[in-house]
Amino acid sequence: MATLKEWTNTIATWTTIAGAVVGGTMAIYQYIENSTSARVKETLDYLDRFYSPPESTALSSIVDYWVPRADELAARKHAGDAALSVYVVEQFQTGGLADDTTVIASFFDRLHACTCARLCDQGIVKRFFAAPAYDFLGLAYPFIADQRKRDPQFGDSIERLARAQADDARFGQIYCAPAAAAGAPSP
Repeated sequence: MATLKEWTNTIATWTTIAGAVVGGTMAIYQYIENSTSARVKETLDYLDRFYSPPESTALSSIVDYWVPRADELAARKHAGDAALSVYVVEQFQTGGLADDTTVIASFFDRLHACTCARLCDQGIVKRFFAAPAYDFLGLAYPFIADQRKRDPQFGDSIERLARAQADDARFGQIYCAPAAAAGAPSP
């Protein structure tokens, strides 16, 4: 039969082990919570940047340029993809929108890097940036495709985000896939 001292030592050992497990679990939980908080904060900082100059100025310039041309854009779209593409590329080049588009593309490149390095929160990125990326790509794709003749990666992050928004379950896989696995470009 075990003596009181042996029982005391056994209980003390198991109490120490249980304390270490609980303490370790709490430390892991705290680490995860702090990591999540840091990702959320970083993503919200990107949101602030998107709605501040130079990104907000570039986006406003592009939207302001196209609003009075909406009817012409619709007519070209009705005439066919080739007519629309030529018109959009020409307008981006002659309308002074190329630099603004580069500002937007660079922003989305940085957001992509932050998200895929797990420094930004994917859920918040999808919620706040996927729709603007989709809308921007819908307007600027012919110009982006034209720019890819010189820089094959131009606008890739915008396109990835626009494509990824449709698939909740695989958002991160689609958005952060290596370039070769990302798939063919959208029309």
